[in-house]
Amino acid sequence: MESKKSSRQRSPLPRSKRTTGAGQEDGLVVEIPAGGPGYLAGARILAVLADPPSPDGGQTWRENEKVICRAWLSVLQQHDPGWEDRPQVVVPAHLLLPLKTSERRWPAIMKRHHDRMGAAHVMVPFLAEAERQLQGAPASRRRVPSVDARIAATLEQEEERQRVLTAQAIEESPRFPPGIDNFDNRILRRSLPVIHIAVAVATFIDQSQKNARLLPDDIRAGLAEDVGGPQFSFLHFLASPELARAVVERAARIEGLLPYLPKLRPDPATVVKLRLGSSSAS
Repeated sequence: MESKKSSRQRSPLPRSKRTTGAGQEDGLVVEIPAGGPGYLAGARILAVLADPPSPDGGQTWRENEKVICRAWLSVLQQHDPGWEDRPQVVVPAHLLLPLKTSERRWPAIMKRHHDRMGAAHVMVPFLAEAERQLQGAPASRRRVPSVDARIAATLEQEEERQRVLTAQAIEESPRFPPGIDNFDNRILRRSLPVIHIAVAVATFIDQSQKNARLLPDDIRAGLAEDVGGPQFSFLHFLASPELARAVVERAARIEGLLPYLPKLRPDPATVVKLRLGSSSAS
């Protein structure tokens, strides 16, 4: 998508528009491809979720996208021995990225994804209140919790998860830093530009885990398990273009609630907007 010529310096983000004009939107717009490799839509969502574009032109997400795609192609090669012998639709740059580079950068991307899920957990009641306001419904009789109370509940949930893992002799580092202020400054505030995307992704993960608990035992036996039951990997979003499109649509609906948030309302100039497009890898 090319922007119209202007006397001002062109934005380094070809799909991020800073002004509103014909066919344009305010904010940072990232196009999610509807064509090309089936894995690309999910990869782009996860790349943007980990490192959102910024008004100053930051676009680390583009490198994240390559890392995520390379990881996914490696998974396909490992679990489908005949995959490389069949015709495939891939972006060459994704296969050309050294696997060691992908493996080295993957943990940092996963850490950011866990941060976003923690932030999503904090924001749920605030978004629920925003939806009530948007619909003109009377305010809930239950007082909207404080930000600190929601962070404390999220940290307590993680502490309980760690206790269960320890009882099962499973060693895993805590997903969040200790302390309310640490979580607020290092995770929650940094997640606000993509909080609607995070909540959309978290919603689908939660529903998928609930559905997985209903599967027959022989199928569940092949799934990774955590304290919450069968686990839904972030990479599952790459396996289903339909799921990726559903995330974009849900994120757009949640995006409409952001101006009505009673607390933690993100700066509109930093909000990342996912939009379904038609191109593949631009």
